[in-house]
Amino acid sequence: MEKTETPIQKFYKNANVFITGGTGFLGKILIEKLLRSTEVNTLYILIRKKRDEDIKSRCEKIFDNEITIMAKITDKLIEKRRRQKRESEQRRRETIRNNPELYEQAKQKERERYYKRKVEGKIKSVNQLNNREKRHVRKQWIKNSKKYRDNLKAVDRERIPTSCRLFGKLQLQIL
Repeated sequence: MEKTETPIQKFYKNANVFITGGTGFLGKILIEKLLRSTEVNTLYILIRKKRDEDIKSRCEKIFDNEITIMAKITDKLIEKRRRQKRESEQRRRETIRNNPELYEQAKQKERERYYKRKVEGKIKSVNQLNNREKRHVRKQWIKNSKKYRDNLKAVDRERIPTSCRLFGKLQLQIL
């Protein structure tokens, strides 16, 4: 099922937004909503110095729940990249399926790859393995699947210094 964009999402798509009053109650909600619901290109926030607080401490106060915000945005970006990759792969496969020559070439290439690996001894049926090899293969499968899941979780997560935080679409710079 394809999601349709709301008029607000269309308006803010790839937009550069400048916000004043972002440290207040409504400002924090607005920032969070823009980051969560839209595809803003850049979000600029004007933060002024107060009597007791400097700009850095006010910045950190705004994003005291930065881990939650960062996780949401990072997950959203990761999902977007996966979706784009999946769609491009589907288009490529569709092109191959619709063209009989490309389909035959792809099929032949896959067959050659399989036979080459079989001749090299990299492919064996389960019946050809002894008990020790079967245990080893099972352990490898478990190890590889755990590694794969861990890699999916860790994609594109970076450590960001306090003075300049980049939350997907949000970049704070103290000038």
